[in-house]
Amino acid sequence: MQIRGGLLLLFLLGYLVSSAAGQIQTPVERADRFLEMVNLGYQALYRANSEAQWLAATDVSAEHDRKAEAAGKALASFNGNPAFIQEAKDLLKAKESLTEIQVPQLQKVLLNAAEGPMTAPKLVADRVAAETAQASAMNGFLFQLGGSNVIANDIDRILRESRDLGARKAA
Repeated sequence: MQIRGGLLLLFLLGYLVSSAAGQIQTPVERADRFLEMVNLGYQALYRANSEAQWLAATDVSAEHDRKAEAAGKALASFNGNPAFIQEAKDLLKAKESLTEIQVPQLQKVLLNAAEGPMTAPKLVADRVAAETAQASAMNGFLFQLGGSNVIANDIDRILRESRDLGARKAA
């Protein structure tokens, strides 16, 4: 992840330098470069977040919860970057000059940003922490039936297949 993060940072720097130098002339070219950079970062961070969430869901522990929370915050920080929000808004001002696919992609950038706007970083961090704690509580829940631990599939199977009213009530 560290290498990808470094490449992303270099790509972002290249985007900013080329934009400032006037190398990107048309809104289409500017949008292409911006969306390429956003997609690269989003895919890397989304994957890292998904892997951390999966690990936290399948092996509930404080360590995995911390990793899931950190990955969630990293994804939210990237998506909600105020510079991305402003660039997407600026590009959408020239909507009629953009390609048919660029407009919904830029709108998606804004939608993703709305989920974790870094204009309110404390609020976003608190939301991610609360969601992680809630998921941990749910994933760590132990189902019991007749004093024994069971999995949800066992309960579903009893409810689906059993004709024994007592067993169905217990489930």
